[in-house]
Amino acid sequence: MSSGGGENALLPHLERFLGPYAGDGIAEPEWNVAFSAFRWRDTPTPGVDTLVSFGLARHVFDTRRQEVVLVLRRRWEEVALATLVSIGTYLLDRHAPLDVGETVRIPQQLETPVELLEVTSADELAPGLGLCAEYSPPVDVVWLRPRGGGDAYDLDTRES
Repeated sequence: MSSGGGENALLPHLERFLGPYAGDGIAEPEWNVAFSAFRWRDTPTPGVDTLVSFGLARHVFDTRRQEVVLVLRRRWEEVALATLVSIGTYLLDRHAPLDVGETVRIPQQLETPVELLEVTSADELAPGLGLCAEYSPPVDVVWLRPRGGGDAYDLDTRES
């Protein structure tokens, strides 16, 4: 992935909207996948974590680069990480990007109450986050938002 000057422009782009990265998440070798998952704790609000794939955009999918964001309450921490890794691996396997409006099924073995995530622009999470234009082609950042009623940061949308 080249930003023209050879430096990595994606992390500064993410930090502009999510705050300083504290080094939390997983790196490629830990899960034997071709990308990392960076986590911002208490972002965008206390008790909610934002996970962002980091490295999917090294691959150009049908003339597009893409990274994926998942924002969930901390009680879904393990499910969030496994979901992000599963979907990122799926993108690499099919070698095609996600499209806004598309739905993505959560792997059944994760046993979440919600089965689908809807692909939306990360601009809905933070205006400007959805496109890192420093690359050619630019990096689209998409938000995988739990589908259905209820809290946009919660996989459990059932009434308590």
